[in-house]
This record gives sequence, C-alpha cells and structure tokens, in this order.
Amino acid sequence: MFNSQFKQILDLIDGETFIISDTHFSHESILKFEPSRNTQMLEDGFNDHDEWLINQWNSVIAPNDVVLHLGDFAFKNIQEVQHKLNGRKILILGNHDRKGNQTYSAFEFVIKGLWVQAGITHDHYLHSAMTDELTSMLIKNINGKRVMFSHYPVCETELRWAEGRPPSKISDRLLIAKDLYYDYGCQVNVHGHTHSKCMVDRDTRVFKNVSLENIGMKPVKIKNII
Repeated sequence: MFNSQFKQILDLIDGETFIISDTHFSHESILKFEPSRNTQMLEDGFNDHDEWLINQWNSVIAPNDVVLHLGDFAFKNIQEVQHKLNGRKILILGNHDRKGNQTYSAFEFVIKGLWVQAGITHDHYLHSAMTDELTSMLIKNINGKRVMFSHYPVCETELRWAEGRPPSKISDRLLIAKDLYYDYGCQVNVHGHTHSKCMVDRDTRVFKNVSLENIGMKPVKIKNII
C-alpha cells in the first residue's frame, strides 16, 4: 500500500545518507569477538568502548545528517547512548534489537517489515508487515542501482549455512531476504550481521558489508560504497 509517512522517511535516504551497522554499544564481549576494535580504540586513546564509538560517530556526523543503521545497535544503556549521537537516525532492526519501539526513541523512525520503492520509472512506496519484525528491510533505487538494505546478508555463503541447518528464526530470515532480493530485482545488498567475517566467495560488487569493522570504524556515505 502507498503511505505518505513511509515515502517521507524513504525520501531521506539517498547517496548522501550515512550508513553503519553492528555498533554493539554496551556489549562487553565484542572487543574479544572483534579484536580490531580494541586495537583501534586504544590507538585512538580510549579505554571505554561506548565513549570511543560515540566519538567515532560524532566525528563525521553533523546534527542534520541522516544516518541509516542496519541493526544490532546496542545491548544496554540504549536510551543513554542514542541521545549522545548526532544526526537524524533511522534503524532497521537487527537480531539483537528486541527492546520495543519506545526504547529507540531517539531514532526518527524504526523500520519494521518490508519497505519498497516499487517503481523503476515512477515512485510507488509499499509497506508490507512481517509476522517477525526482525525480518526487516528497505529496497530503494539509489544512484541507478536497485539496493536492498537489510541486517542479514543475502550472500550465498550465508544461504548455504541456512539451508544446511534445521529451521530457525535466523535461517528463515536469511531465506526470506534472498527471495525478496530477487523478487524485487535488486542489484546490490547492503548489510551487516557478519562483522569482520566477510564471506570468502561473496562478490564485493554486489554484497556490501557495512558492519563497523568493514567501514573504518565510523559511518560512511552510501554513495561511497555502492
């Protein structure tokens, strides 16, 4: 269905929009899982992960910049952290973002379900609710390419992992994302979730991993990655 509110939000997202995923604020173990964070944090003169991430974010984001976050924003102290971050923030829910809408009050909008700019020559904005709100994604034409923004990747490595395992919420989400990617004629998948574990057989022209570790530890503009 067409909805002017969805159109208003989607129109904010273009090549000039900043993007990032998997910040994992207040996640004590992330520095062990992703040691490059700890190395960079110490080199930058910080000992507190959250303080470092806030500094990284605000070093490139001005108050009126739009930032699209592809999920796994924070584990704890969510209200406190988000209000310290510059910009007009939009969140696509990740598998660790299960705290309820009221928790993410500093985000201008939280995307749940499928949002699509359906037209190629004309703009038709569609929204489809999902029974699982963590199966959330946005499809839009940017710089001449049909782009799917999602927390989960559509990469074949991840899909083989999903297809070879017993049914689960995560494997189901991966397979749903794949079907929607092809159903809507997408050409690029901008995603997070996998952190520094870039899939070995992925086509980097198609699959753009914007987890923090893959984009220089701070938000980048969409036009610079697609």
